[in-house]
Amino acid sequence: KGMMVACRSVFFTLVLLLLFTYVFSVAFMQFSRGTVLEQKFFSSMGTAIWTLILKCILTDQQVIIEAVAEESWVMAILMLFFILFGSLTVMNMLLGVLVEAIKTVSTIER
Repeated sequence: KGMMVACRSVFFTLVLLLLFTYVFSVAFMQFSRGTVLEQKFFSSMGTAIWTLILKCILTDQQVIIEAVAEESWVMAILMLFFILFGSLTVMNMLLGVLVEAIKTVSTIER
């Protein structure tokens, strides 16, 4: 039951992250028009989102994700979901454990 609650919150966090990335991609595309940055990083919406996610959010995993993407886009998307869902789920569970531990200590000390 707790895992389902964590997965639900991770899902909505990822939706919020995607929405946030989309808005910033539009902004970067508009502001980089006619510059070298447009040609290199923000030439299309897909390229802008890809750049923001890989260069800003997942910088450590960029090499492996791009290598997998050269072979198969399906595998690259699967890897992105694994990294994002896995890390966010673990972070949420860790936060939940920490909050529960603090709550228990607080209750005992009262």
